[in-house]
Amino acid sequence: MFKPVRAKTVKEYFDMLPEERRTPMKFLHSFIQKSAPKLKPNFIYNMPGYGTFAYKNYKKEVLNWPVISLASQKNYISIYVCAV
Repeated sequence: MFKPVRAKTVKEYFDMLPEERRTPMKFLHSFIQKSAPKLKPNFIYNMPGYGTFAYKNYKKEVLNWPVISLASQKNYISIYVCAV
């Protein structure tokens, strides 16, 4: 579903980023944690996520989906916010 990465934790994910991406990603990580402290950080679907909720996909499978997640893409940084 998402591009595989070698990281298995949030820390490993940030450590593998190039410096020019690590600084803004760590800023966003801190900002999310300060803005929404109840959303605990986790590593889910190959990216740092914050909080989870039960989501039923098109196959009728119930998944733990992150409320907010970050991803370092090829040309930009993505912030995914699921406000369902």
